[in-house]
Amino acid sequence: MLHKSTIAPLTRIEGHLKVDVVLDGGRVKDARAIGETYRGIEKILCGRRPLDAVRIVQRLCGVCHEAHGIAAARALAPIYRVEPPPNARYMFDAVLGLHLTCDHLIHFYQMTLPDYVDFSLAKDAPFFLQNGCFPDSIKSSQEVRHYLESYSRSLEMVARGGRAMAVFTGKVPFGHSIFPGGFTTRPTAEEIFSARENTALLLNFVKEVYLPDVKRLARSFPAYFSVGKGPGNLLAFGGLKALSKPVFAPGVYLNGQKEPFDPKNIFEDTKYSYYRDDRPFPKKEEGYSWVKAPRYGGRPMELTPLGRLWLTPGLKERLIAELKGLGQPEEAAFSVMGRHLARALEAEVLLKHALACLERIDPDAPNMVDVDPEADISGENTAFSQAARGDLLHRIKVSQGRVSQYNVITPTTWNFSPRDASGIPGPVEQALIGLKVSSDLREVGRVVRSFDPCMACSVH
Repeated sequence: MLHKSTIAPLTRIEGHLKVDVVLDGGRVKDARAIGETYRGIEKILCGRRPLDAVRIVQRLCGVCHEAHGIAAARALAPIYRVEPPPNARYMFDAVLGLHLTCDHLIHFYQMTLPDYVDFSLAKDAPFFLQNGCFPDSIKSSQEVRHYLESYSRSLEMVARGGRAMAVFTGKVPFGHSIFPGGFTTRPTAEEIFSARENTALLLNFVKEVYLPDVKRLARSFPAYFSVGKGPGNLLAFGGLKALSKPVFAPGVYLNGQKEPFDPKNIFEDTKYSYYRDDRPFPKKEEGYSWVKAPRYGGRPMELTPLGRLWLTPGLKERLIAELKGLGQPEEAAFSVMGRHLARALEAEVLLKHALACLERIDPDAPNMVDVDPEADISGENTAFSQAARGDLLHRIKVSQGRVSQYNVITPTTWNFSPRDASGIPGPVEQALIGLKVSSDLREVGRVVRSFDPCMACSVH
C-alpha cells in the first residue's frame, strides 16, 4: 500500500530542504527534493555596479563564500580587461583549495558522522550530539571514542584552514580583498610562511585522519557502496590552473563514456519550479520547489567531487584503486560511500596543489591589477569554477557600468533539481527512488547528505 512520508526540515545541511517520499512495501517509489525558500540574489544584483557582485554573491550562503567571490572575480576580469598577475592566480587557487577542503571536513565530521555513530554513548560528547542515533549506528565504545576525537580535531583543522585563507582574503568568511584583478592584501613573507605551515598541518590531518576515517566508516557500512547511485551522469568544468597543468579536467560522463564538455548544452528548466517568465511565482500550480532544474543536453547531471575525480586521468585511477582496497568494484564510486571517499581523496589533491601555489608566491611581486569601480564598462562573460559540492558557474552581463543580468548555477542546483519538462527527476530524486528504507527513514537522510546539500546556494 502506498503512503507518503515527509522529512521537513532535513537537518545537518546548509539551508532549508524538505524531502517527500512515496513508500511502497518499504521502498521509495517516488521522491521529491523541495527547496523551501527564495532568496533572489540574482535579482538584487541587477542595476548595481559590477564590483558589488564580488561582495554580494559571497552572501549567497554562509558556507560557500570564498568560492562565489572568486567565481565572480573571474567572471568580471575579462569585462574589465584585466589579467590577474601570477601571485593573484596562485592565491586564488590556494584559497579555493583550502576553502573546499575545510568544507569537506565539516561535511564529513559535523554533518555526516552523526548519521552513523552513536555519540550519545560518550558522556563528554557535546550536548548537541547526545540525542542518540539509529539502531544500526556504531556503538562500540572504542569506535565512538575514536570518531569523537577526530570530530574535535577536525574543528581545530578547519580553524587553521581559515587562518591560512585570511592571510590573503583579509578575513574569513566573506573575504573583502578579492577583486577581478587579484587581491588587495599584501602578505609578508612571514604571513605566507604561516599560511604554508597551516596548510601543511591540514594536509597531514587529511592523509592521517580524514581519509582513514572515511575508509573506516565505509568498512563498517559496506552496503552504502550499492545505494544512492542517481542518474550516473557526471559533469565537471575543469579548473585550478595556476600551475602548468590544471588539477581537474573538464568533461561529461554519459552512458558510461567520457565526452567533451560544451557549455552551450547547459540550460535551466523551470517547469516544476516556482518561476514564471524567470520571475518568482510561488502560486504556480505544478511547482514544488524554488530550485530550478539545470540540464546538460536535456540530461540531469550529478556535480560532485566524484565527477571531478572520475573525469580527470590519474585521479580516477586513484579512486578505483582505493575502492578495490575496500573490496569494492569501480561502479561502487556511484554511491553514498563512493561520494564520501571521493571527497576525502580530493581534499588531499586540493591541499597539495594549494601548497605548491603558496610556495610560488613572491611577497615582493604585485598581487593586484587595479580596476576603476566607476568605469562604464559593458560586456558579458561566464566563469567556470569550483565549490566543495561540485563545479560552479557564474554568468554576468554588464551594460554601461551596471549589472543587467546575473546567473549562478551551483552544484546543489543541479543535484537537488526538481523534475524537468520531460518529467525526468533530478539526481537526488533518482538516487532515492528504489531505495529500501527503515521505518525511521534513516537511509533517506544518508543518501541526501552524501550529496552535501547547500540549499541556500540553490534558491537565489
